[in-house]
Amino acid sequence: MFHHQVLQLFFVDNLNAMAKYTLYRIYYVALYSLMYLEYIALYIVVSKIA
Repeated sequence: MFHHQVLQLFFVDNLNAMAKYTLYRIYYVALYSLMYLEYIALYIVVSKIA
């Protein structure tokens, strides 16, 4: 019984870690995409002015 509980706890912990990791990854990808888009927009604006 005890062993089963430990396994279950470990599994739940793992799921939480995976979910957090996935969320962080999505967050960073979104952040970098936004920065990239800003650079492109800036480049377009500058090239239109120049």
